Amino acid sequence: MCQIKSELIHIRGLPPTFTLTTLNDRSLASAFALNYLGTASRNFEFSSLPSEFVSSLEVHKTPMASLQEGGLSGTVVVRTHSPIDIGKRKFAFSAQGAHESNSGKLAPRMSGMYSDVFADGKVGVSIGAAYTERNAESHSSLSRGFRKSRNYTQNLLLLEKFEEEKKRTSLIGRIEYEPLDSLRLYTEVFQTELDNLSIRSQTAYNFGNTVGRINDTSAEQVIESVTIRQDVDGNLLTTKTELTNVEVRPGGRYQSREGKTTAYAFGGKYEFDNWLIDGELSYSKSDQIGDGLNILSRGYISQAGYDTTLDDEMTSLILSDAAQLEVDDPNNYEFLSFFGEFGSEIEDEISSLRFDVTRHFDDGFFTSIKFGASIKTQEQYGISKRLDVDKAEFASIMGLTSNGAGGYNGAPVIELVGAGSGDFLDGYSGAAYVPELFLRAKTRSVVESFSRTELTNMGTMSTNETGTIDAKEDILSYYVQADFSTLDDRLTGNFGLRIVETDQETSGIAPDLSAITFQPDAGALITIPAGGPIDVSRSYTDTLPSLNLAYEVNEDVVARFSASRTMSRPALAQISPSTTANNVPPTLNTNNPYLDPFRSNNFDMSLEWYFDNASILSATLFQKELVSLIERETNNEDLNIIELSSDGSQRTITEEFIINTFKNGEGVDMKGIELTFQHNFSNLPGILSNMGTMLNYTYIDNSEPEKVTGASENNFNASGYYEGDKLSVRLSYTWRDDFLINAGEQEGFGRYIKASGVLDGNISYDVTENISVVIEAINLLDTPTASVDGNGYPAIYEDNGRRLLFGVKGNF
Repeated sequence: MCQIKSELIHIRGLPPTFTLTTLNDRSLASAFALNYLGTASRNFEFSSLPSEFVSSLEVHKTPMASLQEGGLSGTVVVRTHSPIDIGKRKFAFSAQGAHESNSGKLAPRMSGMYSDVFADGKVGVSIGAAYTERNAESHSSLSRGFRKSRNYTQNLLLLEKFEEEKKRTSLIGRIEYEPLDSLRLYTEVFQTELDNLSIRSQTAYNFGNTVGRINDTSAEQVIESVTIRQDVDGNLLTTKTELTNVEVRPGGRYQSREGKTTAYAFGGKYEFDNWLIDGELSYSKSDQIGDGLNILSRGYISQAGYDTTLDDEMTSLILSDAAQLEVDDPNNYEFLSFFGEFGSEIEDEISSLRFDVTRHFDDGFFTSIKFGASIKTQEQYGISKRLDVDKAEFASIMGLTSNGAGGYNGAPVIELVGAGSGDFLDGYSGAAYVPELFLRAKTRSVVESFSRTELTNMGTMSTNETGTIDAKEDILSYYVQADFSTLDDRLTGNFGLRIVETDQETSGIAPDLSAITFQPDAGALITIPAGGPIDVSRSYTDTLPSLNLAYEVNEDVVARFSASRTMSRPALAQISPSTTANNVPPTLNTNNPYLDPFRSNNFDMSLEWYFDNASILSATLFQKELVSLIERETNNEDLNIIELSSDGSQRTITEEFIINTFKNGEGVDMKGIELTFQHNFSNLPGILSNMGTMLNYTYIDNSEPEKVTGASENNFNASGYYEGDKLSVRLSYTWRDDFLINAGEQEGFGRYIKASGVLDGNISYDVTENISVVIEAINLLDTPTASVDGNGYPAIYEDNGRRLLFGVKGNF
């Protein structure tokens, strides 16, 4: 099974990071990440190309020596159009509107592709352009884990409305010249620009901080009569409680990401006698600049609590009507700070050169022998910058009044919000309490009222030196592959060897953990001072053999066997020696320059029965021995840090930190079976003859399910379709079992996505021979996503809503 969701591609239910996606057999630079250090992917972003740009999509579940290394579960090659191969004038377009159910907003999607040949077919030109917008909105309730240093109380209950306004422009062009039948030259240009603005409207009930302030005389106390604690593996977890004087923080993080990727390629193919020589020089560059500003306020309500026992999908907020009125009153909050990421930059650059030579044979055992080599250099650099606005100056500019306690009233920069359309989390039907409205900071209106220069002049800019990404990778790969056919062409296949030499250089600044500062009144800002420089150089070589066999048992049955070794490198950000901090709960995230690649020995056996036209029944047994893998390691450590108060005072305190890092882990054995059934019911009478179905089931036996993220034990996909002369209808249902999403989340207990299924559908009607009306629905049943911690208690419940696309497509 190959499952595609936006830019994520799952093969056989395995993690999308195990799939390599390339554009015309080459990797493209990618700096796009929603958060700084958000691990920009090595893969080509599938969502940046509309369907009009794509001529074919190749899915290779078993590797060959001639394929680029990097895909553990498989390789997907996106191929664009060749104008000379089309051989005539062609024009295709699409104009659609996309409606999001949660936001209630409509956004345009337009694309067009033109291809033509000139000079008696010796010159071909194709150009394409696309513009898409998306106004998505998701609603979520987040429980941020049982915090050890707070008597295993839920650290935070966060209600969030996430709004995303995404604009993407993509351009593609290709020129081909064929002066001889045996020679073709080409040049290709691709560019995509992404403008992504997201607003995180949040109200955080900070139970962890509240518990941390409890003493014999404090206003904060635990109401023991309603508190429930449960022993889980020797830890007494507070699964239900109510507290007095609970800290509440409204927020409205403004996250802006503007990025551009540009790629160029020049190559050619030359055929003579039985030889084919193919070569290409390519270059791509991607950059992104990002902001993540937030206005933070703090208030206290008389009483609030949480209950993790009511529902296994969502933690319930416990709030009386009177307490809800306290929460909703902006005058109950003190303005704390205006701060955040401002002008952070990430750059990614790839240069590559490859050549391939193929010798074809007219007879004998071998049908062809291929060999080739490629050189690729990739460099990635990122720097995190921060703006901290002076509190008094901001209060003066925004007209904030004194609250009589040395601070400022936050009411002018706070507002009540709900869902863009309908009610907040209105798809949830469980027992947990969900308020329809909650407070957020007016960060967007404030940010967009000032220029970047004016914002900079309000405060102080700083650079997070320990969070710098600086990594370079040089890759030399070479291969030989032999294709063969014997036994009257009943036995075919290939075998080969690919050798890959990787040289990595990474640089960074070591953190000084003895002088960490914490500013509770400035967004709970944690600052890690710089220590000394770190420079790491390392090299490794991988030898990757592969064998693929296909035996025709009879004219309807084919048996296949494959054996191979594959590897997949960590993201460059993961091997850059950087350290960053999160504040809720206090967390240090450290990358590791000594990470090895994922390495896997793979075996596949399948039997395929082609029992009718466009019909197949197949079974595949597969095994992946992950002899090395990258694990996330989480530890808790008490650190002495310096607390800086807004009144200028400071003190040394001891705080428990969660330390997340990556390490080289021991092997994991993954084996399973994949069953596929596809049939076109053309032999049935009437309308039934236009129907068909595709069914796929994958079972994975994972020897270490707590190590490999994104791998479900059971995966199922069912599609039904109708293909008439004018009308086409398709429904597709995808279901997958629960799976580990992050071993380090939820205070080290891990976070698991619960089993769920999603129904998609599309309808197309041909108005004329060239024009079609199309309707497409994504998540037709409005299925939410729910996750739990490793003990089964609710973690995150998220409703992404339903997406409906409708419009026209043309093909001339």
